[in-house]
Amino acid sequence: MSEPATAADSAKVYFRGTHRVRSPEDTWETIADVLPSYGISRVADLTGLDFVGIPVCAAYRPLAKTLAVSQGKGSTPLLAKISAAMEAVELWHCEYSCAPPAVPNAPAADVNLPYRLDRLGNVSTSLLNDRVRMDWSAGRGIRSGAEILVPYSMVHLDMAPSRTWRPSGIGASSNGLASGNSRYEAIAHAFYEVIERDAVAELTDSGRDCRITVDPATVTDPTCSELIGKIQSNGMFFEIALVPNRWGIPCFVAHLWSEDFPTLAAGAGAHSAAGVALARAITEAAQTRLTAISGTRDDLAPIYSYIRRGSGTPPSPAPEPVDFDRATASFGSSFDDLRTEVAWLAAKVEEVADAEPVVVDLSTCGEFAVVRLICPGLNLRADHGIPRANR
Repeated sequence: MSEPATAADSAKVYFRGTHRVRSPEDTWETIADVLPSYGISRVADLTGLDFVGIPVCAAYRPLAKTLAVSQGKGSTPLLAKISAAMEAVELWHCEYSCAPPAVPNAPAADVNLPYRLDRLGNVSTSLLNDRVRMDWSAGRGIRSGAEILVPYSMVHLDMAPSRTWRPSGIGASSNGLASGNSRYEAIAHAFYEVIERDAVAELTDSGRDCRITVDPATVTDPTCSELIGKIQSNGMFFEIALVPNRWGIPCFVAHLWSEDFPTLAAGAGAHSAAGVALARAITEAAQTRLTAISGTRDDLAPIYSYIRRGSGTPPSPAPEPVDFDRATASFGSSFDDLRTEVAWLAAKVEEVADAEPVVVDLSTCGEFAVVRLICPGLNLRADHGIPRANR
């Protein structure tokens, strides 16, 4: 087994479509033998079920309390396999490794929160207020290191039938749940996920919105160019767009459509490196297609409902797409060190959202980290939809 990346490890060593402190080969060597202990029975390659050729895998946990099948994607088959496996490992940790509530059955008014409770709600009909009794988990402020309480129901996930009351206004979600070869890597991944979802929440499928359509032919990132080549060689409709956002961080959405599967499939990604953000969006769109094609997911009904929007006729091309380098020129360079990157992300989120981000460490071993990130003030829709603006 390779040497573990400890919580102190933050220097990046891998940069192809993702940034990691271990090579994919070392990561797989580290996790492969322990997957059964997290209930994972197998990891399957789904790539060949679609003609796109972008790697997509699925990991199976037959006794899961949430999703029994987790999808993963990547620019290489190994990255997709790791992605699927770690998605499943993350969910296991939300189900089984949460510490008991640090403060049980108490209203927010009595636990001295440094944020307003209503800034956590991700349900539009929320009835949350500071007198509602709930259980609380202990997290740590990323900047201050101080103990900060967050609702236990935002850390623990269990979709099995239960008589246990769950606070109305906090929908069950995996937002902010992430893993990594080190704690810094996991936290960075969680930050980019919630930033992406906050940015995409501003998009609409009625009329025009803030997105800037980008010409795929002008993309200079080599990993993205390879992914785009696979798509365009198959004659598919393909659209990518930059999503301007309050964070000033590159965020892209991608949409795919083909005559033999005439439904829009979408993906999104955010990262300080524009190429990584775009690669995530493209690979996620391919994953969305294969999730529907393969039928291997527990919550297929909402996926099919979403993917059917705009189905049937080819989408109308967006007018006047812009050059990739021009669209991304205002962004700064990315980071070589994850400790610095996490500090930068935490400061940015705290400044814009006016609340310190909180992390709950769910890790069960020293070989990799699993965390849950809670960011009050972000707009995190429960449905994770990625609409395409009507033209």
